[in-house]
Amino acid sequence: MSIFAVVALDQSPSDPLDAAIERTFPGRFFKVAQGHWLVNAAGTAQQISTELGIPKGSLGLAIVYNVGGYFGYAPNPTWEWLKSAMSAGVSAGG
Repeated sequence: MSIFAVVALDQSPSDPLDAAIERTFPGRFFKVAQGHWLVNAAGTAQQISTELGIPKGSLGLAIVYNVGGYFGYAPNPTWEWLKSAMSAGVSAGG
């Protein structure tokens, strides 16, 4: 499993993408900010995008990419989710 970032690229409400993430990856995502999620899943960025339905265009403009590392200053829940995902056998480079 890997950690992927899912980022909405347009200014429209991200509610459809939010709902797709909740439905497709229940209990395996963390909403970092409006329009930006981390997802703990197996596969490639293309597979995650396809599972969510992003290529169909009905969810607005969005990009999915693999998180190969992380660093910064963020609220504690962000670090706790990342630590939990990484310790659960997630390979950030996969």
